[in-house]
Amino acid sequence: MKNVGNVDKIVRIALAVLSVVLGIVFINILWLAIVLFAFAAIMVFTSVFGVCPIYKLFGVNTCKVE
Repeated sequence: MKNVGNVDKIVRIALAVLSVVLGIVFINILWLAIVLFAFAAIMVFTSVFGVCPIYKLFGVNTCKVE
């Protein structure tokens, strides 16, 4: 069951792009770059599949169509 709406997907993709850019900028701080790249991957994954486990945990649904 999808629980991520279209606006939410756009915001997640924007956050993923920002995180990748910041990860590249802070590549000298390896742990920070890894965290930023992992965050970007999670944002892309949840956006593409339309499912957010944290939303499920708290019963949030931004998707208008089920």
